Amino acid sequence: MMMLTDLSGLLLLELREIAKKLNIDKSYDYKKIELIEKIEEYIVNTDGHTIAWGKIEVFADGYGFLRETNVEKDVYISSTQIKRFKIRNSDIVLGEARVPVGTEKNYAMRKILLINGDNLEKAENRIPFDELIPAYPNEKINLGDGGDISGRVIDLIAPLGKGQRGLIVAPPKAG
Repeated sequence: MMMLTDLSGLLLLELREIAKKLNIDKSYDYKKIELIEKIEEYIVNTDGHTIAWGKIEVFADGYGFLRETNVEKDVYISSTQIKRFKIRNSDIVLGEARVPVGTEKNYAMRKILLINGDNLEKAENRIPFDELIPAYPNEKINLGDGGDISGRVIDLIAPLGKGQRGLIVAPPKAG
């Protein structure tokens, strides 16, 4: 069961997004503590389900578990859900989980509501890190401005560029 203290660490904007996914009316009219109470009330009233979130660990077989969750046990996430929403290792997933039934040891994710605090459509359209295009340095950083001689020496020996990646210009085999 999610406790009040678990929700108090979230931002008001995140709480409103959770409330929207849970179909709680007029979530923008509530203050943070009132919204937490409404979400808690919803959680208590759901039959056999709880809201769970945590960091996912995806296994080679395609399924995964939420680790470091707000519930007492890990939460199982099926490979179908992982493929459908393009969930990656270490994503923070929030969703509606059902309690273990019969011989099951873990909770099971029934419905995913948010991934990394964003809606599911945004998570599905993420570009993999390896396919991102880097922004190479296109502006020089001048360390020698201001009369500091050591900054000027660095500018002469190893000039720095500003971009997504740093660039140190040096002759080949200079060390």
